[in-house]
Amino acid sequence: MLSMSLLYAGPMLSVVIEADENAEGLAATLASLIPAAVDGVVREVIVCDAATNDAIEIVADHAGCTYLPRSSACDGIRLARCEWLLLLEPGARLGDGWADPLYTLMAADSVAMRFSCVPASRPSWAERWRQGRRPLRDGLVVLKAQALATGHLTANDIARSTRTRRVEGVIFAAPR
Repeated sequence: MLSMSLLYAGPMLSVVIEADENAEGLAATLASLIPAAVDGVVREVIVCDAATNDAIEIVADHAGCTYLPRSSACDGIRLARCEWLLLLEPGARLGDGWADPLYTLMAADSVAMRFSCVPASRPSWAERWRQGRRPLRDGLVVLKAQALATGHLTANDIARSTRTRRVEGVIFAAPR
């Protein structure tokens, strides 16, 4: 008997991550994407590195990702093969079943989406005030055309300028 995951035929995602000199965080994020890749939800992961960091390149290569040195999220988005994108911070981890709420919405609607941050990983008011707003804290699921139409280069700027709705899937925010 085939499992439901092998029968998935919904829209696939290209994941774009700006590494931000955070190889350890990148590894944690990539590990959380493995079940979705096996299930056929994630088609590819593109790692953008503003510099050229050997540790980032090694992590990306070992995970089978496309590595783009000296690049921004916009470069990764242009290269992405899927209509839908998932933009994440390095260190963010997706909770179990995160893709389930997306299936219906991605097939029926073109509104960008953010996950619900797990309360335990949500920064306190004082931390948010000190660190400022992190537009990618809750991830961003967006159409490729919509992301490119913003005209922004970085994932944070794209997330900051994109109107979204919340979905039930959960995300553990990247530690700062």
